[in-house]
Amino acid sequence: MWQTLVWFRNVCCVFTFVAVWHDMTLQLLVWGWLSAIAFVPEALVEWLGSLPVIRARVRDAWWLSNLIALLGAMNVLLLIVANMLGFATAATADGSGAAAMLSVLATRHGLLLLGGATITLWVLLPILKSLCTSMLPLPTCRPAWMFVAFRVFSYCMVK
Repeated sequence: MWQTLVWFRNVCCVFTFVAVWHDMTLQLLVWGWLSAIAFVPEALVEWLGSLPVIRARVRDAWWLSNLIALLGAMNVLLLIVANMLGFATAATADGSGAAAMLSVLATRHGLLLLGGATITLWVLLPILKSLCTSMLPLPTCRPAWMFVAFRVFSYCMVK
């Protein structure tokens, strides 16, 4: 647990430093902090998976790979939302940028977009992970496949 907290503190410091380095505005600080918060579910799952009691119970579970893919999809979507709030919409003190984005995503078309994006990422992330593990050494693999998935999906959202 301690290593996870230290890791999260370091992630928060890095994203805050990057935001302040580029421009000390509320918009970039929101981007940095939301990007750091997007890694919390991943850190919690890694910490829970490292516990011997849980590891012994879920080692051969049929649903584990689907759960990991779904959590990866949610992580990528959280990073996309952080980028949209930090760069595309103006982050204001009254929260009007976030409210406008949520009002668009709460429509029928927004829910279809989120559902389609989640299903697409749920299918593609295990493929990207297997490609990555077959090509790269293990310690560099996890950040690489998440980065590739995030970039591919962000490119598709812009086009």
